[in-house]
Amino acid sequence: MSISPAVPRPGELVLLSIRVPRIAASEMEALEPELNGPLRFIGSYLRPLGDAAAASDGVEGSIIELRLLALSQGRAEISRLGYTVRGRPVYLGSYVVDIAPAQGSAGLSRPGSWLAPDSAYPFAPFIVRAVGPSGEALAIATPSVRGALFYPVGALPASSFLVSISGATGISLPAMELTVGSKLVRVDARTVDRRTLPAKVEETRAVGTWTVEARMLSHGDEAFVGDTVVVEGTARGVGSAAFAAPPRLRVIGPKQRSVPILQVGPSFGEFQVEGATLSGERSARVSFQAMEEGSYTIELEPYFWYDTSAQSERSASARKLSLRVKARVYDSWVPSEEERAVLEALIGADRAGSSGDKRRNATGRLADAARALLRGDALTALHEAKALERQFWPPREAFSLSGLALSALNLEPGSPEDALPPPFWFALAALPCAALVVVVSFRRRASLRAAGTKAKSLACGVFLALTAILCLCLIVMCVVSWAERSSERAIVLVPALRAVPDEGASSPFSVAPGSRAVIVSEGGSWLFLEFGDGRSAWIQAEHIGRY
Repeated sequence: MSISPAVPRPGELVLLSIRVPRIAASEMEALEPELNGPLRFIGSYLRPLGDAAAASDGVEGSIIELRLLALSQGRAEISRLGYTVRGRPVYLGSYVVDIAPAQGSAGLSRPGSWLAPDSAYPFAPFIVRAVGPSGEALAIATPSVRGALFYPVGALPASSFLVSISGATGISLPAMELTVGSKLVRVDARTVDRRTLPAKVEETRAVGTWTVEARMLSHGDEAFVGDTVVVEGTARGVGSAAFAAPPRLRVIGPKQRSVPILQVGPSFGEFQVEGATLSGERSARVSFQAMEEGSYTIELEPYFWYDTSAQSERSASARKLSLRVKARVYDSWVPSEEERAVLEALIGADRAGSSGDKRRNATGRLADAARALLRGDALTALHEAKALERQFWPPREAFSLSGLALSALNLEPGSPEDALPPPFWFALAALPCAALVVVVSFRRRASLRAAGTKAKSLACGVFLALTAILCLCLIVMCVVSWAERSSERAIVLVPALRAVPDEGASSPFSVAPGSRAVIVSEGGSWLFLEFGDGRSAWIQAEHIGRY
């Protein structure tokens, strides 16, 4: 491989020749090289080696000639030199060309340089400056360097930049050629090595000086069972404010058990240039659901940061937050005189007293539900009333008691849960139809024995058939109604819904305590519920009442 001229000047044509022995020109194709610097690719020419003056031995081969144009003084790199043989590429490496100053130019003055440290900690900002041969500041556009962020200090073009190493390796400040007055000034490239941080600081990316803080966003120091609590953790610092990760929170519930985090939001925050460094904060929000009564503690995990002045690892901590969770207290329901009379009548109808198997009879269960409603436990009353509604022969008082419990919970009665009336009514209607079929059947048989009663027996037959069909329909409706009431249902006592059967999963939507649903399937201690509006979710069995 040869180049002519060896040191071109701006505006000259540069001829780069590549000699390839033992390969015919008809089997080859030249590839366009990649250029970095003041060179432009003009074209390529491929010819047999036998046509070259240097090919005196007669060996078959080829010569590739690349034509390049020198644009300005400087150094250019020609990379990915190569060709293809029958479609397969062959690469020859790179070539560097120095382009001399143009004729009559004053030439290069003494070179300028980058003023920068030899090494720096990742994410921590440091100042770099481009200066001329006499130390004068050179105003330049913001460089683009892989693995680094540049923040100009002052207006653009700037001579000073705040730089942070963001990649896994050091950075290379680029070589530049600048015109200063009537002279060209060249600034050579310079490398800044990346120092090593402790492993825990590599995770937080907090370098400089840092403090942390936690605060409750959704509640004060009290919450109710079933509430979703939102907490925010913030790290504030001077140093790597553009890169630092927010602190992580953990929640300890009653009995010192860890509470799963439902959702961790994206990190956010602001930073600004402050002198020769960056200052700002990084925050993140998390949420959890309080499922038990008792005391909860919210605390930040140790936040590790690196003190560059002392060259040591440190950790920041914040004051723990305390949350007291108690059972939800609903607005007291005050029944009207008429409603109170209904409830007291149900209690008075209880003939079983306070002992024996009173829970097995409907009267005792209605009385217990009425007592629960009067003392403010509307969920228990609703659960008992709904269970009585789904019996084969439900007491009519159960429907009115269910309506009063829903009113106490501030819930709409909604559409009927079952499409058909209770099966008792179909069975009650089917009994006389069946008796009528038996009576008509005997009468028809007797009429067939008598002479001259064919027309009458035909009418009896038609009536008998219609009655039998009606009786059969009523029996089928009774069976369908009973099957409809056999599907197990649930009342939500604690609205702890999950998208998947896992305590750490998010809540897909919220429902009010007392909401009714169909139990579609079970998986261990988890139930899959489907609500009347088509929505579905998982819940633990201890948070519902079956009926």
